[in-house]
Parts: sequence; C-alpha cells; structure tokens
Amino acid sequence: MKVVMAFGLACLGAVVVRAQIPTPPPNDAAKVNVVLLRVVNTVEASLAHESGSYKQLPVVLDAPMLKEHFVDVSQHDSVTAIVGEHRLILVVSEDLKHYQAMVSTGDSCAVTMFTNENGLIFSGRGLGCDRPN
Repeated sequence: MKVVMAFGLACLGAVVVRAQIPTPPPNDAAKVNVVLLRVVNTVEASLAHESGSYKQLPVVLDAPMLKEHFVDVSQHDSVTAIVGEHRLILVVSEDLKHYQAMVSTGDSCAVTMFTNENGLIFSGRGLGCDRPN
C-alpha cells in the first residue's frame, strides 16, 4: 500500500497545473468582453507583481497571454486598441498604481464592461437602451 501511495504522489508531483482562461467563441460579444478583461487583469497583476507598477497599453498588448487568446489586435492610439470587433480602452494613472479598462463593441446599446486594479468586472448599457442583449 505504501508503495502504491508513493508512486501516486510521485506521479502527481510530475503534473504541472496551469490556470488558463478559455478563449471565447468570436460570435459571443459578452463572453469576448469578459475574457478580454480577465486577460487584461491577469496581465496587469502579473506585471505589477514583477515591477511594482501597472503598465500602459502597449506593454499589455505585447504580453504573451494576450497574444495567446487574441490574434486580431491593433493599437489605435495611446490608450485604445481594437481587438477583433471590440474596442479596449486602458488608462493607467500617472503614478502607475491604478488602472481602468473598458471593453465595448461600438454599439451604444450593447453591453459595455469595465474593470480596474481590484479585478472586479462591471457591465452596463447606455441610458435609453432598453433592448435585451
């Protein structure tokens, strides 16, 4: 019995578990928004852990994790990127201790999602938009 347990523990020690964020289907805008913000939060947390500060958009866009999940990414300006059909806006505070991110599809009545360095993701729709989405 001890030999079997030792063998089982040795096998478990050889297995490396890596948390992964699933890549969403491209036709589900809300899921893409959530996954994109989760990736941004994870990248920013990782970079802040390494350097002690959050990073601007170009550094986040260059992160391997973001490239792993999203291939159609282009930087529009210093705080805006186009990711497929989604617009990502990432603003980092001057002292690099805070950030705000927003993802939308450009449709003013579609759900827009927001996050910050706390990692919580919020969603909202423009005023006057009562259609379900």
